[in-house]
Order: sequence, then C-alpha cells, then structure tokens
Amino acid sequence: MALTTPALLLHILTETPAGLTFLLRPHAHLPGAAASSSSSSSSPSSPARAAAPLLRSHGLLLLLVNVLCAHVLLAAPGGPATARFVTACLALYHLGPICRAAGRVAAGEGRETRVLGGPTVHLVVHVALLVAMLAAAWPLW
Repeated sequence: MALTTPALLLHILTETPAGLTFLLRPHAHLPGAAASSSSSSSSPSSPARAAAPLLRSHGLLLLLVNVLCAHVLLAAPGGPATARFVTACLALYHLGPICRAAGRVAAGEGRETRVLGGPTVHLVVHVALLVAMLAAAWPLW
C-alpha cells in the first residue's frame, strides 16, 4: 500500500460529511443563521441567503475533490508521483479550514451550534489531516 493511500482515504472519510452539509444545509455553517432560522418561522437573513450558493458550491467542490481522491486511489494515473502531488496539494488546502477554525475558537464562536463538532473539532481534524497528508507526500519534497 502506498503512503498516500491512508491519507487520501482519511480525506474522503472526513470531507464527505462536510461536503454534504455544505451542499444540503448551507445555513448550518453560518454563525447565527442556523439558530435564527430554526427558532423562528422566518427565512434566513439576506446575507445568509446570498452566502448559501457559495457554501453549496464549496460543498460540491469538496465532494468532487473526493472523487479525484478515489480516482487516484483506484486508477493511480501517473503512478506514485501523481498520488504524492495530489496528496500534497490537498494537504495545503487544509490551511484554509485551520485558519478559519482557529479564528472561530479564538473569537469564542461555535458554542451555540455544533455542525460536525464545532470549531475546536474542526481545528483538530484539519491539523491532523494536514500532518497526515504532508507526511504521506513527504517523498515529493
């Protein structure tokens, strides 16, 4: 088994639920929007409505990246070098969610909603994914 296999499988297992919630329940990822839309019969605010298509697009992108991971795992186009390169790129992607989660933890956000565990869980999971994927891609460097 290639070093990249566990890292890519971990990415698929972690990002599939995230991609589905971004795609199917985008307002759950907006601070205050999920609470306000579930506690009243009114629709989410205008900024939340405007953000929903962007969040759905992000969810679709996450799911399609998982399709790419599955393709690399099953078909191995380009061999181990391609798998390591894809793994390294995906590792660097996780810097974005790490920064977002760290900012939310520092600001004390996320106490009222627990979408997929909340910002502390997101921070830990994305740091673990970054480390696992960089370690798997290390021969690339």
